[in-house]
Amino acid sequence: MYVAYFILAAAVVSVVFFTLSNLISNAASLKNTLIAIGAFTLLALICYFIFASGVETMLKDGTMLSVAQSKLVGAGLYLFYSLAFVAGGTMLFFGFKKSLNK
Repeated sequence: MYVAYFILAAAVVSVVFFTLSNLISNAASLKNTLIAIGAFTLLALICYFIFASGVETMLKDGTMLSVAQSKLVGAGLYLFYSLAFVAGGTMLFFGFKKSLNK
């Protein structure tokens, strides 16, 4: 079991190292990556602070889901729906644009 953990850790470390070294060596790629991370963070904050509402809820096993946990779940769902909408809209836009160019 420890061999599998070691191999997983080695793979993760190598991926992170080569990704960061590539980003540092290419300024345009770094700029695009930071823009994408910023847009994702902004969308996540909008989903959490504007759309999500927390409600204390009793779960089936008898425990309580707190207001903060409920708000995180709601924000995650809104974030998923928003990203799916953006992905679908992007595919439709570029598909339509490609069909017009032919």
